[in-house]
Amino acid sequence: MTVKLSSPPYPACAASNKLRLVGIALAETLVLLMSIATVCVAQGVLPRNDTMPTVPHTQDAAEHAKYTCASFSDPSAKERAAAALSVQTSDKNALACAADLRFELANAAATDRAARIDALTSILSYVDHVRLLKVYELGQIDWPEYDLRLEHGATLAAKLIPTARQQWPQDAAILILCAAIERSLAGPTDPEKTLAAVEELKRAVTIDPKALGGLGQLYIGRTYLDLPPIFGGGADKAIPYLTEARDAAPDDPRALRSLTEAYDELGRSREALDSLRALANVSPRESDLQLFADEWRMGEGLATRLHSPELVASFAAKRADLMHQHPKLLSRKVESVWGHGETDPMSGRSDYDDTKRNPR
Repeated sequence: MTVKLSSPPYPACAASNKLRLVGIALAETLVLLMSIATVCVAQGVLPRNDTMPTVPHTQDAAEHAKYTCASFSDPSAKERAAAALSVQTSDKNALACAADLRFELANAAATDRAARIDALTSILSYVDHVRLLKVYELGQIDWPEYDLRLEHGATLAAKLIPTARQQWPQDAAILILCAAIERSLAGPTDPEKTLAAVEELKRAVTIDPKALGGLGQLYIGRTYLDLPPIFGGGADKAIPYLTEARDAAPDDPRALRSLTEAYDELGRSREALDSLRALANVSPRESDLQLFADEWRMGEGLATRLHSPELVASFAAKRADLMHQHPKLLSRKVESVWGHGETDPMSGRSDYDDTKRNPR
């Protein structure tokens, strides 16, 4: 099964005046409007792979968004394949195939709650993964591809969510997954949809606070942390939900890292460091190693911000060891874009390395 997504026409040369501000949070809520440079993309297909990004022609976004999934006539074999693909959380195409296969299984068994939950879970995982790819790409060169992938995820969700809500209107797990998908698809540019999803998440956790191990509370808290105050966001609103998420799943690094951010934003440094130490002590799960690599990366940045060199060293060592053992994990290394970023691609040195400004 080959999935090919159609691409809207994009100009070969476009002026880009938006530079993403990638902070410690996963937020996409801040976009700085800056006049930086004009980027011209050459006509024709340039060489490209997933480990060494190059500059593809934007009109080839559909080609880059295409992926091929194996076909199965036996539902059991299809589910086993989907389960194996779903844990390859550093591979966008594996997650896409897991979502597609589980979508087919859910459609074939319309009254099967477990199949519907699996399908919604895989769609959420895929959408969140692609959304994070956009966050880390300051240059926005692959954004047309990612937008096509998000459109595909939205198409799958639009076919599953209405019937799921109709069949299981009081099922907290179903409601959480549906609202979490809608929240992730809304992105930072549609606070109205984001807040509507938050209200649905609140309703779901009221029905069953323990559903999905505190996932609903995690998304509520993360949303309040990401949203600007003008749209009702705030660390003070996030902390109660993030605390519930941490208590429900003490080994979920997302809750611990988000709590650290929230406490730090409110100037509660001691509590921030306590959460950060807990994050450093969590053992990675084989089912989602990419998550731990990402959270430890952010933990290292938070430790630097909180002036804790021992935690900086701990996160760096843990992450380096994990990346060494699993070389297919994404490094999430942000390269310089128009003179801004983390790493100078020519020297390999941090753009913000003091030794460049003050050589010894």
